[in-house]
Amino acid sequence: MVRTQITAAPLARALDLEPVVLPGLREIEAGELQGKRDTVSVQSYLAVAYAWAAGDLDERMPGAEDGHAFFGRYDDAVRRIEETGAEVAAAFSHGAAIRIWAAVTAQNVPNDLGRNRHLENTGVVELEGSTTDGWRLVDWAGEPIGGDDLADLSAQDPTGERF
Repeated sequence: MVRTQITAAPLARALDLEPVVLPGLREIEAGELQGKRDTVSVQSYLAVAYAWAAGDLDERMPGAEDGHAFFGRYDDAVRRIEETGAEVAAAFSHGAAIRIWAAVTAQNVPNDLGRNRHLENTGVVELEGSTTDGWRLVDWAGEPIGGDDLADLSAQDPTGERF
């Protein structure tokens, strides 16, 4: 979780906050695929993550966790954040974990969104709601969720830039 702490540091400094490390937000455990970059290993890793997104939580990462364990620990970490009572919170994790968890958990998007939409390192995904009431995906890496019908292309951009 060192990289996530490095990523969180500027925001924590700006808000004068002390980050709390929640192990449940760690990346999807790669098990036997850890550190491998060959095509077969990468495809195997993604196939398991995408199976989870499709609802097959029994699928297991070779030598590591299955989808039940992943969602269980991630959901638990999110509940711990909710229990702080904060109205707004920033959680830092890893791209694949964020993609799969957010797409499956948000009620207003298809589960395969995490498979079909990339998320760059330091990309931001915004959700609103709660574990009790359900989550709604608001923004995926700067792209409002809801389709072109919600985009007002004639609206003034507060930055002075145009689309």
